[in-house]
Amino acid sequence: MDYSPYYLKNYLKSDRTVGEKPKYNKPKRGRGAIKFIAFVLVVCLVIFAVDAFTDGSIYKTIAGIVNPKSGKYYILIASEHQSETEAVASATLIRANGGAGYIIYENEVYSVALATYLEEEDAAVVQTKNQGTVIKEVEKKYSLFPDVSGFSDRCIALLDESTEKLYSVANAYSSKSLSAGSVLNEVTAIRNEFFNLKSDLLDAGQSGDTDRLISVVDQCFSAVEAVLTGGYSSTELESVLRYVTTLFAYCAR
Repeated sequence: MDYSPYYLKNYLKSDRTVGEKPKYNKPKRGRGAIKFIAFVLVVCLVIFAVDAFTDGSIYKTIAGIVNPKSGKYYILIASEHQSETEAVASATLIRANGGAGYIIYENEVYSVALATYLEEEDAAVVQTKNQGTVIKEVEKKYSLFPDVSGFSDRCIALLDESTEKLYSVANAYSSKSLSAGSVLNEVTAIRNEFFNLKSDLLDAGQSGDTDRLISVVDQCFSAVEAVLTGGYSSTELESVLRYVTTLFAYCAR
């Protein structure tokens, strides 16, 4: 559960009316699709037959291509609260000092994130400088994404790429090696990628699985859109970037 509305200005969960059921045009499947599926099945059988007499290297290689991204993100938790009001107050203070201030609600506890890291070692270094903080590991559970005609792989790749890009941009801006204008250009590129993916999903919607995938894409799109339209000052921008980076990382769980 995230608390984007508390922080991101102009944040919209969806551009559809509440309760409105998305209208999908189910694509037609022709004979070409059936022949292609049959061809793929034959190729798979041949590969696994050959691999049975090897060390399994072919299968391992294919698995690496299909799921190249795995592992974890590391979210540094600054404080935990039983009260939502206390969590919001803590998050506000963290944001004022350039931190993410992202609130995670799990097991009836409100956890306030300071920042997100791609490597555990980096999180550990910052942890030593902030007494009382805890590292929360977020495992990427992309297997839970609905399998929708290749859109899942596209979403996974974009989410990974965007999280890493936002992390890099936030650090570059913090070290003053990237201007605010350049930051917004980078965020605009990410926003456009999610917009295109969201549009394609809405156009090719097939089932409830599609709608569940749209909800993930929509959350990410709305967050970066809010960064661009929120009118943040240069001092607020670092915190906003860390906030959205944490949001993206949490979407991968």
